[in-house]
Amino acid sequence: MSAAATAPNVTIQPQPGRVGRLLNLVRKLIDYGKELAATLQQRAGDTDLTTYTRGFGTSDIALILARITAGLRRA
Repeated sequence: MSAAATAPNVTIQPQPGRVGRLLNLVRKLIDYGKELAATLQQRAGDTDLTTYTRGFGTSDIALILARITAGLRRA
C-alpha cells in the first residue's frame, strides 16, 4: 500500500476510442482507491468507521485496502 501511495503521478495522454475510455476508467479507479485509502487512514483513530466500511462487508481496513489494491492490479 505504501508503494502505491508514494508512487509519482503519471499523466497519460487521452487516447481515441475504447483504449482511451479504458485508461480513463483505470485512472478514475486509481484516484478513488487513493482517496479512500487516505480517508480510512485518517479515520482510523475514530471509533465509528461503519459508514466507510459497510459497502465492503468487513470492518478490517487492511482487508479493504488489499481488495482495492488487488482490483487495481487486475485492471
